[in-house]
Amino acid sequence: MVLTSFIKIVKLFAREYRDLRALLQARNKSMRTLTFYAEGALFYQYYESVIEVILQMSSLDICYITSDPHDPIFHHPNKHVHAFYIDRLLVAALSRLDSTVLVMTMTDLETYNVKRSQNVAEYVYLFHAMISTHLVYREVAFDYYDTIFCVGPHHVQEIRKAETMRALPQKNLLEIGYPRLEKIYRDHRAFIQKRSHKERSFQKTILIAPTWGPHVILTTCIAELIALLAETEYRVLIRPHPEFIKRNGSAIKKIIALTQTTLNIQLEQNLLSDASLHEADVLITDHSGIAFEYAFGTERPVLFIDTPLKIRNPVYQRLSIEPMEITLRNIVGVSVSPRDIVRLPSMLHNLLNQQEQFAERIRNHREKYVFHWMNAARGAAQALMTRCRQG
Repeated sequence: MVLTSFIKIVKLFAREYRDLRALLQARNKSMRTLTFYAEGALFYQYYESVIEVILQMSSLDICYITSDPHDPIFHHPNKHVHAFYIDRLLVAALSRLDSTVLVMTMTDLETYNVKRSQNVAEYVYLFHAMISTHLVYREVAFDYYDTIFCVGPHHVQEIRKAETMRALPQKNLLEIGYPRLEKIYRDHRAFIQKRSHKERSFQKTILIAPTWGPHVILTTCIAELIALLAETEYRVLIRPHPEFIKRNGSAIKKIIALTQTTLNIQLEQNLLSDASLHEADVLITDHSGIAFEYAFGTERPVLFIDTPLKIRNPVYQRLSIEPMEITLRNIVGVSVSPRDIVRLPSMLHNLLNQQEQFAERIRNHREKYVFHWMNAARGAAQALMTRCRQG
């Protein structure tokens, strides 16, 4: 077992070294004009629709660096997509990169290991959540990006006010929208249409998808939740956050043990699939950004459990702007205290009976919080292509 693991590590490092050399070869400079970086396979879903529009509208090469050897990008059939696996050598790779544009979903550029390269003309941040910029992100999270692809007016307002208060240079804030959300919406419409042609089960599906951190559903009240929902007729899926799985192996084992004796509750293992988002009639979460991807993408309600706020910026209130994830909490759904969790089955029943009312409310607020609905991928692609032509 130890020898097998060692051989696997050596092979991966050899692959990484080969990819690093190929990435930085002088003859590949034009291929590096537009570069995307993904921390793992899950991040492809945030880039996918933007990349597809670029490939449809141009002959521009896509350089894609990923720290996951199993990233789906390695199976992309287009000859203009060039994928490289770089993980342990990432800092060296990004410091030597010479792209016109580097697109990332990684916050805290320059403040940790990953620094800006003098040879990259423009750093672009693409959001991987719709939530506000000043509560669950560090105060300096976006300071060193040149351009931000803003999801909605809340991002523009928050970033501009932070720049003024902290005397920061103004960034390019582009009103883009959220390509990932649009894909969920399109896929959900297709899912509903396909399901309507089949004989449909009347069993409702409940998805539990919390955030990660020390005081979340999976560490505070999951046992009580499972006990309550095991007595219902709902099909229940528990979808842990990838970071929670990475950091809380013992908690995952406890959840597996708790669900082994329940016929209607199971732990979801395939986090690359969106199937459970589309199947769920109601989402249960705490402070996860998935609440708004689910609500605005499927037009279905959310049941929030009021675990302690996830705060990574202790001075967030200085901005005097209420984070959108707090403002919208009881608009796209309802909230319950962990102390009142016994009310959960009746609350789920009410949400299921009020789905149409919530759908209308969700659509109205989506217009207020998301730029250029159903045109975000095209807008992001055009912005990137323009910058690459100028470069």
